[in-house]
Amino acid sequence: MIVWHTRLLFWAHGFAPLPWLVVIHPSRRGDDALLAHEKTHCAQIKRHGVLRFWWFYLIDEHFRCRMEVEAYCVQLRLRPDRLQAFAESLASNYQLDLTPDEARELLLQPAT
Repeated sequence: MIVWHTRLLFWAHGFAPLPWLVVIHPSRRGDDALLAHEKTHCAQIKRHGVLRFWWFYLIDEHFRCRMEVEAYCVQLRLRPDRLQAFAESLASNYQLDLTPDEARELLLQPAT
């Protein structure tokens, strides 16, 4: 796995475009919870295949929501104090039809 820190990532704190690559903004260097979130996306990409993952992530709101909830739940296990911030991010940054309260409930559901 390659973790690349770059200021070129200006639209997000982290990004996992491929199953072997994580891009992190330098301001988040050392954020193990964010890295775990992005590594979860790497595992998802590997599980679904690169093209299939990105196709469904970009066009299917329900798929995108499931992928982000899974990644945020991993992040939340490492940073339970950030529940509200993660819920607000999930509700506002992914073009999902969710309120912060609905996002919070998704993050608190037991894993299936």
